[in-house]
Amino acid sequence: MSRSARSLLIAVIAGAALIILSVVGFILWSRANSQTIIGSVSIAGVDLSGLESSEAEARLHELESEQSNAAIEIGIGDQSITKTAADFGYRINTGELLQLALWQERSGSFLDRWRRWLRNLYSEPSPVEFNPQPAIDQSLVAAFLDDLDRQHGIPPTEGNVEFLNGRPVPTYPAPGWLLDRASGAEEITAAALGGGGRVRLQMLVVPPETDIGQVTDALAMAQTWISAPVVFQDPQGTNVLVFDAQEIADNTLLAFDRHASPTTFLTIDPRLITRKVAQISDLVGDRPVDAYFEIDENDQVIIHPSSPGTVIDLTATGDLLDQLAAGDMREG
Repeated sequence: MSRSARSLLIAVIAGAALIILSVVGFILWSRANSQTIIGSVSIAGVDLSGLESSEAEARLHELESEQSNAAIEIGIGDQSITKTAADFGYRINTGELLQLALWQERSGSFLDRWRRWLRNLYSEPSPVEFNPQPAIDQSLVAAFLDDLDRQHGIPPTEGNVEFLNGRPVPTYPAPGWLLDRASGAEEITAAALGGGGRVRLQMLVVPPETDIGQVTDALAMAQTWISAPVVFQDPQGTNVLVFDAQEIADNTLLAFDRHASPTTFLTIDPRLITRKVAQISDLVGDRPVDAYFEIDENDQVIIHPSSPGTVIDLTATGDLLDQLAAGDMREG
């Protein structure tokens, strides 16, 4: 073998040995630094280069804590409240950022990573910076606005009709003042995620769902209901059952539903009907008779058949009482 061929062979063997050694070195280095951030990586100005993953995670938690202390000055009316982003559950995507930092110089095929490792032995890696993705807990924002609404807001007054001391008393609807919650939540969120700032909360006029006409109609209905006694007579016309206006007023069950038509539902408490009917139950109707037999003087058995009785129907009486109380015809 010529000298030149021998030299070429030695160079090839040496080059192959160097490649093998570098590959083995890269594998050993990769295993030894599997949890180390390689390259030049920073997050929001915090340098993580060369840190173990646990150290880098601690740095990210420090960054999160620092950013969460951003002050937010919130004004409402003549009151000023200072909060921090932490009060609204400020957090950053620590886990995702840590993985991005760890894998920054580890992406690609084995050959790509080996080449990148060799290059970084002789030159500084290109610096890479990631920005955190902050977030807050919107339920904490909503709870804060709820508390402010209770302190400063005036809910709208809804119309209603109630019986007080036997008389119908109307409550007429009126608008209220409540927080502009949508705008307030957006501004607080922007301040908390943007490093703090000032927020001015606004109040909005909130109209009631009911209108005066609904209450007026309901009041007229209630006044008709107690305008006069309701009188019942039995079929024989010998007994009278009277529900006077005060009794009706004192025993009326009233429900007001602003979404219904009519808005007012009235009925008499069934317990009043039961008490009133009991006063004349012995005077109206016939008692039922059970069947029986007897033996006459001739020792003959005589069978007496049963016969049904009649009583006042409480349910029908209650239904008819409701109908009569709601109209002008008040006898039945």
